[in-house]
Amino acid sequence: MLQESNFRRAWLWADEARQSRRATGILFSIRREAWSRRLWQRSSGASCGQGNARENLFVERASIYGFLAVGHAKGGGSANLIWSDYQAARVASRRAMNVGPSYFPFDVALWTPADILQEADETLSPSQRAELVADVYATLDR
Repeated sequence: MLQESNFRRAWLWADEARQSRRATGILFSIRREAWSRRLWQRSSGASCGQGNARENLFVERASIYGFLAVGHAKGGGSANLIWSDYQAARVASRRAMNVGPSYFPFDVALWTPADILQEADETLSPSQRAELVADVYATLDR
């Protein structure tokens, strides 16, 4: 599932036409639901594989929300839409940081606000931009 999700993101970024809000929204709402079900199964004791599968699922969930937020920023989405997806990515990243010891959730927590700042600087309010910068520094401090 992790590899499929990664390939799906790469496919969407490979062609500008595929990055439309409709395609991104449809594909990732489906993936988000699948990941939520998988995380629920894992937390309820159902088998999800060995090793760090749980951590990878949490990181992938954060990546999906981050990808949506950055996609909306690149596509000229509204500040409310970008901010809503970013907040979901931030919560998911922080939760993933508490699940395992790898750097992957930190990576997601850094590239998401940095890319949003780069793509949607004029769209966001000054307080939202300041919060994105603060989140980058908070992640680096952590």
